[in-house]
Amino acid sequence: MTFRLKMLGETWPLFSEQDNPASYSRCLLTRILTYLYLTGFNLRLLLNPFNLAYDWQTSGIRLVRTWNDSRNLQTIYLLLTFFALVLRISNEILHRWRIVSQQRSDLKLLKPQRINKTPLSPKLSKVLLSLLFLSIPYLPASNLFITVGFVVAERLLYLPSIGLICLICCGLERIHLNQYRRCFQWCQTSLFLLVIVFALKTYQQNQVWNNRESLYRSGIVNVPENAKAHYNYGNWQQEIGNWNDAIYHYKTAIRLWPDHASAHNNLGTLYWKISKIDQAEKHFSRALTINPYHAKAHFNLGKIFRLQWGPSRDNEKWAKSRITITITKTIEDERQKKMK
Repeated sequence: MTFRLKMLGETWPLFSEQDNPASYSRCLLTRILTYLYLTGFNLRLLLNPFNLAYDWQTSGIRLVRTWNDSRNLQTIYLLLTFFALVLRISNEILHRWRIVSQQRSDLKLLKPQRINKTPLSPKLSKVLLSLLFLSIPYLPASNLFITVGFVVAERLLYLPSIGLICLICCGLERIHLNQYRRCFQWCQTSLFLLVIVFALKTYQQNQVWNNRESLYRSGIVNVPENAKAHYNYGNWQQEIGNWNDAIYHYKTAIRLWPDHASAHNNLGTLYWKISKIDQAEKHFSRALTINPYHAKAHFNLGKIFRLQWGPSRDNEKWAKSRITITITKTIEDERQKKMK
């Protein structure tokens, strides 16, 4: 952490509401309920990694704002499971500790050097270690200690997946030691089939990353409520000349996230190209209302003013066009200085 702060100039990274909407919510209840739901969501994604997406930001996962949200059932189940595990481990520790204490106080013990001083049984030690490996790597991304710049990041589930595999191995070992032959054979067959299914899913997911089109399309298919996915797909459609599809996805992104300044700017650019100047000016102005430092929106709005009113020095619109273009250059110069 210290090394990372040094690399960042001894400042914490700055994020926006689009990156992590829950952290910017003013309601404490919304933040708590959403964080708890996201914990269960990550666990569910770890157990069933079939609905994957390259980005979960903006409106990909709606905030949990009230107690009567049905998604709280998942949180309740997660908390009950957690408390049951804590209670089970605590009882096991107390039980083992009593046995050790009794052995120490037993004067008739012939070989006191063989007293088991470990308060945990070997089986429970393995389970506890697996649970720690499952949970500890996730803590930095849980928003409990620091604000992170994402909602869900599948890359953070790599290390917890090792803990899950260890738990599965502990279960198989227990079944094998108890000589449940039929059950053990059934588990072996199921595990073999599961490996095949996951291998096929891995191959399929790799195909998604072949090119930008397949990647962006997968975003709007798997997370249709994600404004950023629609925005990215709209950019791709604009690049290949499908302006109608691009307009549709920009509008969808704005509907899902009304304060998406770049979506307003890009939609205004397309309206400019199809000669809908009034609509273009409306969206450029909206982009600047959301983000007064949006350089491209300043530049585009300046072009509209210059086109509409001509190079008249006495004209207010022309003056605005010169101001917006000047602001654009100033913002770009400041950005280049920071990069240097």
